[in-house]
Amino acid sequence: MMITGYRRCCLRLTVLLLALVFSCQAGSAGQHDFLFFPDVQAVHNNSTPDDGLEEFEFIPGGDVLYTYLNDNFRFLGEFFASTKEAELERLQLGWQSGEESMAWTGRLHPPSSY
Repeated sequence: MMITGYRRCCLRLTVLLLALVFSCQAGSAGQHDFLFFPDVQAVHNNSTPDDGLEEFEFIPGGDVLYTYLNDNFRFLGEFFASTKEAELERLQLGWQSGEESMAWTGRLHPPSSY
């Protein structure tokens, strides 16, 4: 898999922000969650009259999700990578100011159906 400049930038940014969160909160009693979801896609392209080619391939990948909670501070990061693409899906910082008040900033990932 060739790592392009964009992928390299996303990967560096993710590692940097995760290192920052870990270093700032290393001595605290916050809650960390690190999840990995493997993913395999099967792609089949039917032959067309123009090229006459039929193609079938598997695309392995994985989704990494990291969350951190400590008192009022929240952090959420999600990174997806496969043999075809790599993308920083979410990178959010949040602050809970009240029982029902939450402020978020960063890259959000709204569902595609909205």
